[in-house]
Amino acid sequence: MLSPWLYPELIYRWSRLFDRQQKVVGVLFGFVEQLLQPAVSVVGVEDSDANKQLEEEQHQHQRQQQQQRRIKSKSIFIEQVREHVERGQQMSWQDVRDEANVIIAATFETTSTALYFTILCLAMHPEYQEKLHDELCAELPEHGDISIEQLERLSYTEMAINESMRLFAPVPMVLRRAGQDLELRRDDGVYLIPSGTQIGIDIYNMQRDVRVWGPLATTYNPEAHFGPDAPTRHAFAFVPFTKGLRMCIGYRYALLLMKLLLAKIFRCYRISTAARLEQLLVKGNISLKLKEYPLCRVERR
Repeated sequence: MLSPWLYPELIYRWSRLFDRQQKVVGVLFGFVEQLLQPAVSVVGVEDSDANKQLEEEQHQHQRQQQQQRRIKSKSIFIEQVREHVERGQQMSWQDVRDEANVIIAATFETTSTALYFTILCLAMHPEYQEKLHDELCAELPEHGDISIEQLERLSYTEMAINESMRLFAPVPMVLRRAGQDLELRRDDGVYLIPSGTQIGIDIYNMQRDVRVWGPLATTYNPEAHFGPDAPTRHAFAFVPFTKGLRMCIGYRYALLLMKLLLAKIFRCYRISTAARLEQLLVKGNISLKLKEYPLCRVERR
């Protein structure tokens, strides 16, 4: 986006970035194909006169297995998509691949970024890490699987995640287009935003604004900003997943996934670092990055 000299396809294909992109895309597409392979193979089989009876038996067996899986996992995305394709509801498997590519790329990048910054913040603040560990020991079994209900009870863990996403928004800026004329009221007057205007929402700095978050705005303090005694703030003061019609559809899943991973990590390990919050330097990108990534020490509890 920031290199207009690479816009011409002919020039871009001769750059090192194109080779790097092809390798990355190959990994992504390969992963998506692996996920979709069972579904694609079931839907994409064509009849053959030579072994029609054998294939029919295989189809019958596969349909029985599918039915059993669907009974157990009606809410799984791929199961719902398969039914749409089989019914011919204006969706091909190429459409499914395209959507899956977007979902995997978007969720992996943002979730891994948010998870990293949460771990780093807890490593820099051992007092909050110990409180999180105490909650994990109190709410989760020492061994075995963890249920969704148990994850939803991890209120302090969610506070720790939200506080890290407040300070380090995984997507620091998003763009929106005004659907109609808007009047923006500020202390110094009223401003008209015409319909069709593209608006850049600076989530990173907005969630660090002392006018909204108070004197501790640039510090990591889960209890002060998201605890039960935290002051009530504007509904749009905290928008790491954005809000409105374009809000991330997977934010609940992302929170559950991060809770699960943090539980697995901090239940068994203590993480520390010599880095300090004020030393971290971020750089603008589609997702938030650090100029230098500090080392962390991992100790088994």
